[in-house]
Amino acid sequence: MPTQAVVLDVGGVLARDMWEPMFDDFAARYGLDREELHETGRLLWETFAYVPETPANTGRDMERRYWDLFLRMCKVPLSVEALIGLTDRYVVPVPGMRPILEQLQARGTRLVICSNNNEIWWPRQADKLELARFFPAQNLILSSRVGAPKDSPRLEMFRAVVAAAGVPAASCFFVDDRAPNVERARTFGLDAVLFRGAEHFAAELRERGLL
Repeated sequence: MPTQAVVLDVGGVLARDMWEPMFDDFAARYGLDREELHETGRLLWETFAYVPETPANTGRDMERRYWDLFLRMCKVPLSVEALIGLTDRYVVPVPGMRPILEQLQARGTRLVICSNNNEIWWPRQADKLELARFFPAQNLILSSRVGAPKDSPRLEMFRAVVAAAGVPAASCFFVDDRAPNVERARTFGLDAVLFRGAEHFAAELRERGLL
């Protein structure tokens, strides 16, 4: 079945993974325990990962609560505002991916996001990478909005992806930087590969007649 939709993860595919570099920098700068920072980050991620944005609970509200909790738990000597300002530097695009998106868009390929993401980081990534140019709102499949991650045994994220793409699962090509997510996508019938950089991804797209 020909590929009609390309489904992309964000962290590790479109944007560099931000958590590990950020916490490593904080540990080095403030003399904090690296493993404790990472553990706190994982705990807070689980607290906010599946909470959708609402008028009464905006992404900005959640961001301030997230970093306030982080500061209290890790005792980083910064204000919430200063910490939010610092974290912007960790939203970094993966080299070579934007031209690929531009080529896919020019060909009229359906583009869908599938990301374990929250309403704190997603707006920053979307703004800095200008992702609204390529992905319409109805094609954003985020764990915070689905209410489940990609590793859920019920495969809710992949069901939502196929519905958003509007084509059969076998016509969707999915790329992710984590092998278990690739395997789950295949379980649901998607064509899926592990991300190994923009050049490798472009070669996979050419094999499918998409570039």
